Amino acid sequence: MPFARTKIEKLTIPRSVKEIRGYAFAFCDNLDELKLQEGLKKIAAQAFLGCEKLKVIDIPESVTSIGSIGDFSFSYCPVETVVLHSRTIPKFSSVEISFRRTLKNVYVPDESLELYKKSDWADDAFKAKIKPMSQRH
Repeated sequence: MPFARTKIEKLTIPRSVKEIRGYAFAFCDNLDELKLQEGLKKIAAQAFLGCEKLKVIDIPESVTSIGSIGDFSFSYCPVETVVLHSRTIPKFSSVEISFRRTLKNVYVPDESLELYKKSDWADDAFKAKIKPMSQRH
């Protein structure tokens, strides 16, 4: 947990990083900007637990796994927007996401919109927030 509980406000994960381990950035209360680079494969459970200012999560296409059984990577973050660049649905531990109350938009590639909306990866309330990437401002 080398960066957990630090005062960082902006974070760019370098392309060389393939995995973000559990609790790596937990309780970084000032973190409000997160940039994940292409090349990242896995975001472990609770990696960004309790980042109280994190509103937007932009997940590159290379990410294939988010969280683990029963634990989501962004628990207790007031996320409003999730951007998923993957044309296929990443493996989520759970989409009973703790920020469901704050979530407004989930953007996916235009060509994958129907795939995301018709699959059984999330419930209807979550899927109702899915929009094509072309509508992102």
